[in-house]
Amino acid sequence: MNGIVEQNGSGAIEKSGEPKNSTSSVMHEMIMHKLRKRIETLQGNIVKDVDNKLDAFVDELVNELNRFNVQDSELISLFKKQNGKHSNSVNRLPTSDRNYLPEKEFAARNSLLNDLFEIKHIKTIYHIFIAILFILWLNTLVHDYVADGTINFGLTPIKTGFGKIHLAFFIWCMLQAVSCLIYLGFSTWATIVNKSSKDRERRINKVMLSAFVITQISILYSTCHLVLYFDLPPASSLTILLEMIRFVMKNHAFVRSNTPRVLAGLEKSENRKVGKCLVPSFHTFIYFMFAPTLVYRDHYPRTKYIRWSRVAWNLFEVVGVIFYLSFIFERFLFPYFRNFGITSIEPKHIVLSIFGSMLPGTITFLCGFYCLLHAWMNATAELLKFADRMFYKDWWNSSSFDVFFRTWNIVVHDFLYTYIYKDMYEIVYKQSKVMSALVVFTVSAVFHELILAVAFRFFYPVLFVLFQGFGFHLMFIKNKSHISFGNTFLWIAMAIGNGLCVSLYCMEYFARQNCNMRHDSIWEYYVPISWSCNGILSNGSSVPSFDNHIKLEL
Repeated sequence: MNGIVEQNGSGAIEKSGEPKNSTSSVMHEMIMHKLRKRIETLQGNIVKDVDNKLDAFVDELVNELNRFNVQDSELISLFKKQNGKHSNSVNRLPTSDRNYLPEKEFAARNSLLNDLFEIKHIKTIYHIFIAILFILWLNTLVHDYVADGTINFGLTPIKTGFGKIHLAFFIWCMLQAVSCLIYLGFSTWATIVNKSSKDRERRINKVMLSAFVITQISILYSTCHLVLYFDLPPASSLTILLEMIRFVMKNHAFVRSNTPRVLAGLEKSENRKVGKCLVPSFHTFIYFMFAPTLVYRDHYPRTKYIRWSRVAWNLFEVVGVIFYLSFIFERFLFPYFRNFGITSIEPKHIVLSIFGSMLPGTITFLCGFYCLLHAWMNATAELLKFADRMFYKDWWNSSSFDVFFRTWNIVVHDFLYTYIYKDMYEIVYKQSKVMSALVVFTVSAVFHELILAVAFRFFYPVLFVLFQGFGFHLMFIKNKSHISFGNTFLWIAMAIGNGLCVSLYCMEYFARQNCNMRHDSIWEYYVPISWSCNGILSNGSSVPSFDNHIKLEL
């Protein structure tokens, strides 16, 4: 039945009539993959050793040259050229002065997941994950149809959350116009100061700095005011508020990067009236405003052509993840919280809601990461021929929060490092890493909380406390000896943190939707309603219990 057992010429026994076992080919591919990874690790170690020895050699050479007052600019330029030969393994340009931190370096490289998906086994895991999501979605549809005779695709959060999207687009156009005006003002300043005397230059610089700061604050205030005035739904509010932060960061990066160059050009110019005005072109500015990076450069590594199939697939992934997030909120999160403020709430219900939100909250975090930092960023980079696509590193392998914060969002991390941490470290706090890191965490936490407070219409600093309090202190706990334990602890802490954020913000949001608020005091915006509104209607009558509502929803 199973074929005739034969012996081949080499003495091996096999069954005729059956194809050869594919296990050997899989094992061969796995062995080759491991061998390839070991070779890459060996190459990385060799490059790292060469970098360290070259850094020590350059430091010694610069110190020797400094004894004779020899300028080391040509030496550093030569070192950068040599360093660019292996730019895929080096992220920042080294400096000869240990009082200054290295600069961000751009290089042509793929996103990590794109490289991992080239491995057939990793691609299969990706397919399995998609199949699980589809089966979960199909199971819910069949259950609703058989039990209630209705079909719910879980699209309610999309319909309600992305309402008034045309008004959000109008605000976005205003943000783009203001950014263009900042470029025009910067160019005007550079032209005027280029023809001014030393004394007049100082006064103009003060006016320019004050105008720029006022403009940035006005962008924040005006955008938040328009979001509240038009009463944009949560998803539309989050979208435009994130774009607001992006424009503010882009404007700061452009001005911060080009101001020293303009001033340095004035110092080198003997005749200030004919001095060269070093202002980038408007085309360069516009490209930077849309490029998937927050660190300004005149030129970035570019690809030769656009792969439209890759763009289409990435955009399809963005849409698919948004629909799946809507499904998760509709089916696994809202049933826990939509009755807060209507039903009688007990402490045990809050505990169950928090723990019930941990898994959906973690899935939401992973989907948000994939949607924004992988699919959307790669689609944008492909359209703009932007070659440096290291938008994240292997943060999922992190064994400490210090590594996680530096690897999970490279785009924002590079901005915080270049324009806040580096400036604090080199100028303000004079090589104090702790104080510089504290400033970075504070700025990041404040803007995160600003986005949530305006989008949800209440101030509930859960994320600020978790980010500024626990996150900042956990960053100093480094675990190099027990990597597996550290990575496990990281994922457990992330699951608990996501569960707390999702559950507490959802409780407060639905409590404010369901409770009868007076709106006669500004303190209602800052005091959580979910603490005081526990299922008692305005007339004082009790309502059904929370358990009955949950059973009906599920």
